[in-house]
Amino acid sequence: METSCPWNRVIDLCRNVKERISLECKIKGIRFPPFVSCRVTQIYDVGACVYIYFGFNGRGLKEPLSIYDDIETAAREEILDNGGSLSHHHGGL
Repeated sequence: METSCPWNRVIDLCRNVKERISLECKIKGIRFPPFVSCRVTQIYDVGACVYIYFGFNGRGLKEPLSIYDDIETAAREEILDNGGSLSHHHGGL
């Protein structure tokens, strides 16, 4: 996923989205810890673009793609709740 946010929100956004993804994985019955990572890809005077990567081991899950979609939706909600946008558009803060 990609987002952009003001500088004063970058750390909270990354932390909170990682925590939300981990929580959603537990709720969905994923037995193994997910991989979640963030990186700043572009920087601007007023903020930064952040890419968020996540994945999980779907072993034993009946509908892993549906679960992935649900977790991604929750992560995007968390992005918005933390001052991020739905897309970065290379400087569209």
